[in-house]
Amino acid sequence: GHILVDSIPGQGASFRLLFPIVDVNENINDAEIIRPVSDDSKVVSAKHILVVDDDILLAEFEKEILLDQGYQVTMKTDSQEALELFKNNPQQFDLVLTDQTMPGITGVELAQEIMKIKPETPVILCTGYSEYMDEERAVKMGIYAYLNKPVNVHELLETINRIPK
Repeated sequence: GHILVDSIPGQGASFRLLFPIVDVNENINDAEIIRPVSDDSKVVSAKHILVVDDDILLAEFEKEILLDQGYQVTMKTDSQEALELFKNNPQQFDLVLTDQTMPGITGVELAQEIMKIKPETPVILCTGYSEYMDEERAVKMGIYAYLNKPVNVHELLETINRIPK
């Protein structure tokens, strides 16, 4: 899940707790539960992932999940900075995980620019809601995968693991 906090000095704070939907009647197999890889058995992945989200808490959450699974991760909260970083060394990154709704460059625009630079780069687009983008449009544009927010960790890791090496 996620905890989102908005605070205005002198006016208070709001806390949003986001939990994945779970069917309590569903039998969950232990093999389906994702656990972080222990430090002593961690294998460094060849995949270097660029995580881009203007929400620092969500970006940090995704970064930690991916690091715990052995991926190399670079995180940016500014889509323009992420694009400049990618332009400077496109061979450094094997995958881009980006939010859709961001100031400046949207996730779709970032994906389009990245695919112009290095077309074989898989891009996973995450969004809570977008009038402009849905899964069908994303796939037609060449985006590798489209995930709804809040992102389900199991679904995210399965999506990444499906990407050819």
